[in-house]
Amino acid sequence: MTGLSNEQLVVMYQQTRNNEAFEILWKRNQGLLYQKAQSFTESTDEEAEDLVMMAYTPFQRALDTFKSDNGNKFSTYLMACVTQYFIRLANKHNAQRRGGGAKTES
Repeated sequence: MTGLSNEQLVVMYQQTRNNEAFEILWKRNQGLLYQKAQSFTESTDEEAEDLVMMAYTPFQRALDTFKSDNGNKFSTYLMACVTQYFIRLANKHNAQRRGGGAKTES
């Protein structure tokens, strides 16, 4: 099964929910996920690793919604999904930081 392309594995996963296909795809894309996570954090490798774990949600969504017949590579589609997810997380975090520090007068 490791000789199959990402796109072939995604189709297999979508049709059969094959756990081995899922695991292979997750492991194959760890490097890309880590690079994307590093681009969203200015701190430690540990924070980047935490973001990679948080990328599980958009990874699962990308697996479920990827369409192999449009000519795109799964890794390209996955990175778009993960980037959007990380942007939403960053926006939410920044909004909480701005709103959380404000004091109101009584």
